[in-house]
Amino acid sequence: MVLSDGWDTGDIDLLEKSMEYIHRHSAGVIWLNPLAGRIDYQPRVQGMKAAMPYIDVFAPVHNVDSLRTLARHLRAFRRKRVGLGAGSNALNGGLFPTNYRFSS
Repeated sequence: MVLSDGWDTGDIDLLEKSMEYIHRHSAGVIWLNPLAGRIDYQPRVQGMKAAMPYIDVFAPVHNVDSLRTLARHLRAFRRKRVGLGAGSNALNGGLFPTNYRFSS
């Protein structure tokens, strides 16, 4: 789980390689971004662009409602990862692409 606005000022190639490694060696990558709660938010900075292909859950964390929504989605994410609800897409019910973001 990463909590960041994605405004990385370091080596973007290193960030991308690190994200790929983490994604390959973990059950899933969850990125919580306090800026993603803005209606006009787009992941335009280089750090977010580099990270997005390796993120399984991209979510805003900007208020209490966003934390409640996050809790619901994390439970669904966990059920999908541990195989509960076999035969159904417990993560998103077909509403979100594989790499997705949601808002509260």
